[in-house]
Amino acid sequence: MIKGEWRGPTAGGCTNFDSVSANPQYLLTVLEPNTSVVLNLAQTDARGTSGKLKAISIELYQAGGKRVTRTRTGPLECSNPESYIFRREVSIDQQLKPGTYTVLVSTFNPGEETNFTLSIFSTKPITLSEAPPAPAKAGARR
Repeated sequence: MIKGEWRGPTAGGCTNFDSVSANPQYLLTVLEPNTSVVLNLAQTDARGTSGKLKAISIELYQAGGKRVTRTRTGPLECSNPESYIFRREVSIDQQLKPGTYTVLVSTFNPGEETNFTLSIFSTKPITLSEAPPAPAKAGARR
């Protein structure tokens, strides 16, 4: 389980925006064939506060260990079925081949700030690590 947040520059929004590359991203390495993986993304519960749920999504890319950018480095393996949706939690359940995948967790629009928890379950051994930081770009388009 990973606890994270979308705040300031890490609240980059979806792949419609250049700022997506600054979102929290993780490298998921599958070591054995036919590994079933469940990823669950939960945002902070806004009930009882003045906050509102954000439209969130979790996407898994075949990016070869690279960060996802606006041009979507690598093909999209899968995402939660509803894409970006105003729900407290979204999940994907996928059978994966060995390799390194990039997990992108994001809100739809840049600047939407909240905390999140990413939980990952698998039927076989996997490794998970933070993706290397996004390179700084001068004059990035938002």
